[in-house]
Amino acid sequence: MDEDEHNVDIDKLSRLQELEIRISELDIVHQGSADADAVHTQREALRAQIDPLVLSRFDRLRAAGLAVAHVRGGMCLSCNLSIPQGDLNRINSGKVEPSCPNCGSFVHVDV
Repeated sequence: MDEDEHNVDIDKLSRLQELEIRISELDIVHQGSADADAVHTQREALRAQIDPLVLSRFDRLRAAGLAVAHVRGGMCLSCNLSIPQGDLNRINSGKVEPSCPNCGSFVHVDV
């Protein structure tokens, strides 16, 4: 695998997920407001910065729930299953894509 394949920007994906959740809330409460339009614009600008293959996977995961989850105490907070320490070491070192081997969510490992 190419080194570039593991350059998933978890911070951008986390921000995108936050924007999408906010949009869902705004669409329910403030549909058509200037605030909702601004958040839609932010989301589209952020989506343009993310690799299309990563974005496609993000969208599939997001359709089922969370696409980006935190890992605390070695546990993925999306599926609530433990991630083996060896996998966490490889994720932290950047040798593999930062994703849960159990549910496939992109993961942000809290230190």
